[in-house]
This record gives sequence, C-alpha cells and structure tokens, in this order.
Amino acid sequence: MQMITDAGISPMKAIQAATLWSAESFGQGKNLGSIEPGKLADFTIIEGNPLNDITATRNVKMVIKDGRVLNTAYDPKALTPVPRPFGMAAQLSTINPAVTKEGARNITVQIDGARFNSKSVVRFENSDLPTQFVSATKLTATVNALLLQKAGSYSLYVVNPNGGASNNLYLFVNPK
Repeated sequence: MQMITDAGISPMKAIQAATLWSAESFGQGKNLGSIEPGKLADFTIIEGNPLNDITATRNVKMVIKDGRVLNTAYDPKALTPVPRPFGMAAQLSTINPAVTKEGARNITVQIDGARFNSKSVVRFENSDLPTQFVSATKLTATVNALLLQKAGSYSLYVVNPNGGASNNLYLFVNPK
C-alpha cells in the first residue's frame, strides 16, 4: 500500500486495492474485501489514521480472524511467507518412519533430502526437535512422546539459518 501511495494514489484507493478490489478480482467480492452484513469478517485494528498516513497500517494492535483475536506478539519461530532465493532452503524427500501410533514413546525419524547443514533444525509443527546432522542429505531428529499423544497428521520441515524453511513432510499418528 505504501508503494501505491508513493505513486500518487490516495490512501483510500490503496486500501481498496489491497482489500475490496483484490477480493473482487478473485471472484470473492460477495464474501470478502469489506465489512458488511453477511461477509466474512477477518480484520485488523490499527493505531492511527491510514487515510492521513498509510504507514499507520504498520501499527497493528489486534488481528481478528474467524471471529477470534490472534496473538500478534513477536514469535522468533515465525517464518516469513516470502520465499528465499532458490537453492538456499533445504529440500525434503522422505521421512522414515512416516507412521507411528498414538501414545508412542519417543521416536527418532530420519529425514532425507538435500541442502542440510550442521545448523539445520527439524521442526514438528512449529516446535524445534533435537536434530542430528548426519550429512548434507540426511538428518535425524527425536520426536518427544508428548507430541505423539493425539492421532493426526503433523508437518515436519527443516529450517536452515539464513536459508528459510523447506517443504513439508508429514508424520502420521494413527489411533491406538
């Protein structure tokens, strides 16, 4: 929105471009893009008046998504959705074992892929796992039994410092 206003477009038009017109361009104008009865209402509360200064949109005080207030505190494990330059992020190909039982004890998984280094960390959902670097194509990680108490599919991915996050693989926890 800042770049749009820098080009001489009004702040109101920049906000509409980011919300209403974007929703309309995807055929979702009836459901999204503005606050009206019957529309989905995910929105942010900001401090300041973006119609006077569009940079006020950076002063996010609250986010409401699906009717729930989200925690907007700084999370050092948060990942930016902007991809890193090609070739820096790890690339995962297989996980072994890929299936375990609900309530299992600690398990060690082997992750095969590419572009691992000694600082690579395997994450289970958003929790760092104790990770062992085996080679540039192999890591092992221990999944604590406390994480295996509920059946479901859980994403595992690898983070390389300054290299971003890999693609996801899934560990399936079958019911007892």
